Amino acid sequence: RTVVLPSSCSDGVSIDENICEIAGKKWTPAGSIGSSNYSPVIAELSGAMNAQLTYKANLFWDVDSQDINRGSASLAYRGEDREIVNIGYNYRQNNDLKKKIIQSDLSFLWPVYDDWSVFGGWVYSLKDNMSTEMFAGLEKENCCWRFRVLGKRYANANVNTVTTIDNERYDTGLFVQLELKGLTGLGDKLDAFLEQELPGYQSPAQ
Repeated sequence: RTVVLPSSCSDGVSIDENICEIAGKKWTPAGSIGSSNYSPVIAELSGAMNAQLTYKANLFWDVDSQDINRGSASLAYRGEDREIVNIGYNYRQNNDLKKKIIQSDLSFLWPVYDDWSVFGGWVYSLKDNMSTEMFAGLEKENCCWRFRVLGKRYANANVNTVTTIDNERYDTGLFVQLELKGLTGLGDKLDAFLEQELPGYQSPAQ
């Protein structure tokens, strides 16, 4: 198929001298950018090894490029006393190397003593050979109050990954939450963060 792109781009919005946007699609003299006659092939596998241990894997196969566009695999443990362990791998192809993702991740929560639990998470970029996010903390809840403290360290997106100076490469934060049952909590709200970054996590009150 050949599509002729008018030099004036009279039927669309000119993006640059070689690209014109018409009806929401980008066109060049050779045709539509990103158009394909085929949908990606999606495969998914999931199951349980036992009552506590489950697994899941999926991939997106791009028929045009004959390559894997995206893929992920995870293993999850859920114990009877709120124990949580997650291990995962994620891959996402992108023509822009900076946006390409190849990473592994680990997160956990484990009760230790007298309603105290420890939790943490770690994301490691296999493409850049560096940790991109780390967090760890403690929480305790009883009938009257809930306490959490969390430390977080994450890669600064504005700094080149080749730097060896940790203070430039990473940003850090410390968050504390104290909640009295029936009253307004003090400090940072950490429930949303933990539910997003620690799959399987639920507030003890839920």
